[in-house]
Amino acid sequence: MCVVIAISLVLRRLVELIRPAHGNPPQMASLDATFSSHAVLTVMHIIPAAIFMRKTTARATGLALLEG
Repeated sequence: MCVVIAISLVLRRLVELIRPAHGNPPQMASLDATFSSHAVLTVMHIIPAAIFMRKTTARATGLALLEG
């Protein structure tokens, strides 16, 4: 379940970086602005982290789907 939440957060952040929403609450708007100002660093962090989480959970559950 944690992996599903993490992957959904990665997708939400990527969508927000590509197409920023304008109707977010002030707390979310400031957080989105912070991540947007470091977009390349954010993407370089969240994509490998998502891949790592998916691979480690697949390995731990015996479903080595992403083995290369």
